[in-house]
Amino acid sequence: MNKFAKKLEIDVILNALRNNCIIEKTKKIVDNLLPSTDLLYLNHELDKVDEALQIIERMDRAPIMMTEEYETCIRLALKGGVLSAQDLYLTVKLYNTIKYNQSFVASLKKENIIEK
Repeated sequence: MNKFAKKLEIDVILNALRNNCIIEKTKKIVDNLLPSTDLLYLNHELDKVDEALQIIERMDRAPIMMTEEYETCIRLALKGGVLSAQDLYLTVKLYNTIKYNQSFVASLKKENIIEK
């Protein structure tokens, strides 16, 4: 890590972000994040953060109910395997997350917060 990243305590920020991750795969993504010096890219990303913050302030956050990995049970189901009770529970949580997010996006469109 370069001296500017150390001075800005990027490692502290990344550790805080990682500590808020629930799913292990997300923690790995955070572990591989690197600081950027591309001003155009950073401004574009800050615009996205700004937009997300405005949505959260106006509509609440998007409903996210997944707390575990679900890719394994999806692969198993696609191969015709038998899902365990835990796998079925994860599948229902995934379905509900998708359903509630579709409703959330419809609300954003109805309120003209995002384009239709």
